[in-house]
Amino acid sequence: MPPPRLPTSDDIPRNIVCDIVPPKDGKPTNVLILLHGLGDTKEGFTQLARNLSLPQTTAISIQAPTPIPPLITGSDVPSFHWADDISFSSTSGSLDLDGDFTASIKVIASLLDALTTGCHIPPRNIFFLGYGQGGMLALSLVASLPYDVEYGGVISIGGRLPEAVNEDGKEKKKTPVLIAGGNRKTEITRGALDKIRAVFAQVEYVKWEREGDGMMKGREEVLPLMRFWGRRLRTGAPEGTIEI
Repeated sequence: MPPPRLPTSDDIPRNIVCDIVPPKDGKPTNVLILLHGLGDTKEGFTQLARNLSLPQTTAISIQAPTPIPPLITGSDVPSFHWADDISFSSTSGSLDLDGDFTASIKVIASLLDALTTGCHIPPRNIFFLGYGQGGMLALSLVASLPYDVEYGGVISIGGRLPEAVNEDGKEKKKTPVLIAGGNRKTEITRGALDKIRAVFAQVEYVKWEREGDGMMKGREEVLPLMRFWGRRLRTGAPEGTIEI
């Protein structure tokens, strides 16, 4: 296979709105796909990608395909979601994270095809970072693949597997997963973790000592994520190396 090359806007399917953050070292060995949370936009995760600046890694921050009407949000500020339909929680009355992600899975799958066939990036070099509903989408996508297809890894912050994903008892998925969330008022309950562990062979759980599932704050919460990437990110061969 030819060496990985930097994805450009010409490689991205036309139905995907995204920002591409190239690696500072100029070596596009890996790709990190960032999936924002419910009611958000891609801009926050684009800045996160710049702040992370993972080595030899192109970041692609994707905007969810479906806008949430201002009538629901009560604001003219743009907001988007990943599910096929908008639903509301029966307990809180707020927008529900869960839903049918079939359409969004097809969108991300088309991007993965472009990256692997057009940019020569192996699945093992492709990573996902999702928050809330974006994390649910990432987990749902990888759970839908054959068990022996291995991506670089999924980090889901405050995102569990959707209710629609079944624990079919078949071979567990090879892609390693890191799940992070708060120690109370969290989506990452014991039941949610048990379901994730029933689907994926390698699951690491990071419990933050605070309420809720907000994004990571400070070095202590970021460090487990960096260690995960440190173990899994590929490094390209030095210039002049001949592969045999």
